[in-house]
Amino acid sequence: MNLEDFRLLYEYNSWANRRSLNACAALTNEQFTRDLGSSFRSIRDTLSHICEVEWLWLERWHGRSANSIRPATDFPTLDSLRHRWTSRESSNTRRQKEFRRRLRSGRCSSTW
Repeated sequence: MNLEDFRLLYEYNSWANRRSLNACAALTNEQFTRDLGSSFRSIRDTLSHICEVEWLWLERWHGRSANSIRPATDFPTLDSLRHRWTSRESSNTRRQKEFRRRLRSGRCSSTW
């Protein structure tokens, strides 16, 4: 992989995340939080996990050891999760650019 591959994957990931959130707008809150009996209890729980873990991995790639993420129950509605996601995405975009700069300069190997 090269830096352009990373950039394209980050862009695709952001696009797919926005598309998933937008698709959920058609759901009622009950549908959004309904227990589906899967590894993550509900659609909300799955999306919350994605949002929080993307941030966690970027922290780790930068050599920081984040040890907790917010539980899905902190986001009772799609709007509350979307607000968190927008905040995280803005922060993640800055971290992703910093990560790519570190890759370019060869300073990333110590954080793996």
